Amino acid sequence: MKEIKIQIPENVVNDIQLKDFEAVSMQMVITNMLEAHALDDDTRIIDSPVFKGYQNRLAQVHKEFEQAKNNMLSSYVDKEIHQNTFNWNLDYNSCTLTLIVKE
Repeated sequence: MKEIKIQIPENVVNDIQLKDFEAVSMQMVITNMLEAHALDDDTRIIDSPVFKGYQNRLAQVHKEFEQAKNNMLSSYVDKEIHQNTFNWNLDYNSCTLTLIVKE
Protein backbone atom coordinates (compact mmCIF):
# COMPACT_ATOMS: atom_id res chain seq x y z
CA MET A 1 0.00 0.00 0.00
CA LYS A 2 1.08 3.50 -0.77
CA GLU A 3 -0.09 6.79 0.71
CA ILE A 4 -0.35 9.84 -1.54
CA LYS A 5 -1.27 13.35 -0.40
CA ILE A 6 -2.66 15.91 -2.83
CA GLN A 7 -3.44 19.55 -2.08
CA ILE A 8 -6.87 20.46 -3.43
CA PRO A 9 -7.80 24.10 -4.13
CA GLU A 10 -9.73 25.65 -1.28
CA ASN A 11 -12.70 26.61 -3.48
CA VAL A 12 -13.12 22.98 -4.59
CA VAL A 13 -12.96 21.72 -1.00
CA ASN A 14 -15.37 24.41 0.19
CA ASP A 15 -17.89 23.42 -2.48
CA ILE A 16 -17.70 19.74 -1.47
CA GLN A 17 -17.90 20.61 2.22
CA LEU A 18 -20.95 22.82 1.67
CA LYS A 19 -22.74 20.05 -0.22
CA ASP A 20 -21.80 17.55 2.51
CA PHE A 21 -23.11 19.79 5.28
CA GLU A 22 -26.30 20.51 3.36
CA ALA A 23 -26.95 16.79 2.80
CA VAL A 24 -26.35 16.00 6.48
CA SER A 25 -28.61 18.87 7.55
CA MET A 26 -31.40 17.77 5.24
CA GLN A 27 -31.10 14.20 6.51
CA MET A 28 -31.33 15.44 10.10
CA VAL A 29 -34.52 17.38 9.33
CA ILE A 30 -36.11 14.32 7.71
CA THR A 31 -35.03 12.09 10.61
CA ASN A 32 -36.44 14.57 13.14
CA MET A 33 -39.73 14.78 11.23
CA LEU A 34 -40.04 10.99 11.22
CA GLU A 35 -39.11 10.68 14.89
CA ALA A 36 -41.59 13.39 15.88
CA HIS A 37 -44.39 11.44 14.19
CA ALA A 38 -43.19 7.90 14.92
CA LEU A 39 -46.07 7.16 17.30
CA ASP A 40 -48.77 8.79 15.19
CA ASP A 41 -51.61 6.55 14.04
CA ASP A 42 -51.94 8.81 11.04
CA THR A 43 -49.01 8.40 8.65
CA ARG A 44 -49.95 11.27 6.33
CA ILE A 45 -46.72 13.09 7.22
CA ILE A 46 -44.88 10.82 4.76
CA ASP A 47 -47.15 11.94 1.93
CA SER A 48 -47.21 15.60 2.93
CA PRO A 49 -45.83 18.20 0.50
CA VAL A 50 -43.35 19.41 3.12
CA PHE A 51 -41.90 15.94 3.70
CA LYS A 52 -41.80 15.18 -0.02
CA GLY A 53 -40.06 18.52 -0.61
CA TYR A 54 -37.34 17.72 1.92
CA GLN A 55 -36.97 14.22 0.50
CA ASN A 56 -36.60 15.53 -3.05
CA ARG A 57 -34.15 18.24 -1.98
CA LEU A 58 -32.06 15.68 -0.08
CA ALA A 59 -31.89 13.48 -3.17
CA GLN A 60 -30.76 16.44 -5.27
CA VAL A 61 -28.16 17.61 -2.74
CA HIS A 62 -26.82 14.08 -2.32
CA LYS A 63 -26.47 13.78 -6.10
CA GLU A 64 -24.62 17.12 -6.26
CA PHE A 65 -22.33 16.00 -3.40
CA GLU A 66 -21.46 12.74 -5.16
CA GLN A 67 -20.84 14.57 -8.45
CA ALA A 68 -18.56 17.10 -6.75
CA LYS A 69 -16.53 14.31 -5.14
CA ASN A 70 -16.27 12.42 -8.44
CA ASN A 71 -15.24 15.60 -10.29
CA MET A 72 -12.51 16.24 -7.72
CA LEU A 73 -11.17 12.70 -8.03
CA SER A 74 -11.24 12.90 -11.83
CA SER A 75 -9.51 16.29 -11.86
CA TYR A 76 -6.79 15.80 -9.24
CA VAL A 77 -6.00 12.07 -9.12
CA ASP A 78 -3.76 10.69 -11.87
CA LYS A 79 -5.45 8.31 -14.28
CA GLU A 80 -2.92 5.57 -13.50
CA ILE A 81 -4.02 5.61 -9.84
CA HIS A 82 -7.63 5.08 -10.94
CA GLN A 83 -6.52 1.73 -12.37
CA ASN A 84 -5.79 0.57 -8.81
CA THR A 85 -8.07 0.12 -5.85
CA PHE A 86 -7.79 3.04 -3.47
CA ASN A 87 -9.47 4.61 -0.47
CA TRP A 88 -9.42 8.30 0.09
CA ASN A 89 -10.13 10.97 2.66
CA LEU A 90 -10.53 14.71 2.16
CA ASP A 91 -9.54 16.86 5.13
CA TYR A 92 -11.71 19.96 4.90
CA ASN A 93 -9.44 22.02 7.16
CA SER A 94 -6.14 21.41 5.40
CA CYS A 95 -7.60 20.85 1.90
CA THR A 96 -5.54 17.67 1.72
CA LEU A 97 -6.75 14.65 -0.19
CA THR A 98 -5.12 11.49 1.17
CA LEU A 99 -5.16 8.40 -1.01
CA ILE A 100 -4.32 4.92 0.21
CA VAL A 101 -3.52 2.98 -2.96
CA LYS A 102 -3.55 -0.81 -2.94
CA GLU A 103 -1.08 -1.95 -5.54
